[in-house]
Amino acid sequence: ANGTTTGLTSQRMEKTLFATRKPTVSCLGETVTVKWEAVEGAESYKLFKQNTDGNWQVVYSGADEFEYVDTDVSSGNKYIYSLVVERNGEYSSFDTKGVTVYCLAEPKITSANPNVDNSVYLKWNTVEGAAKYNIYRESPFEEYELVGTTTKTNFYDTVEKRNNYFYSYY
Repeated sequence: ANGTTTGLTSQRMEKTLFATRKPTVSCLGETVTVKWEAVEGAESYKLFKQNTDGNWQVVYSGADEFEYVDTDVSSGNKYIYSLVVERNGEYSSFDTKGVTVYCLAEPKITSANPNVDNSVYLKWNTVEGAAKYNIYRESPFEEYELVGTTTKTNFYDTVEKRNNYFYSYY
């Protein structure tokens, strides 16, 4: 059924002894990393994931880990994670809002051509789910600076002089 949980009965979910902090969630390419802090006296942790169909499933159950790496994700989708902690036979509350992450694959550069007018023409593949692309150029001090934003899959960057430049897209 939509929005159901696996591994906890509604009676146990209502019997809340303590609250926990939300996990932190990040997505790089098509891998989600979920991290959480240890809870004093915790006997076990259950990490739930809400799939694209709206159902919750347990993706981690154990006592010794405080990080979970999820590779069952795909670009253009959002995922929600919620952590439940067991301590002294009681369960923390189940947060149905959880923590949301949107996953986007990393763009692949298909061409980066310098031009005689001190510009560089960049082109990359379309990333499913991306609304826009932020283009960053590495400065001589090895810091990236935002040089443009576009909804297209190409960009002209005007540079001061011919040099080696490195680009990144987010």
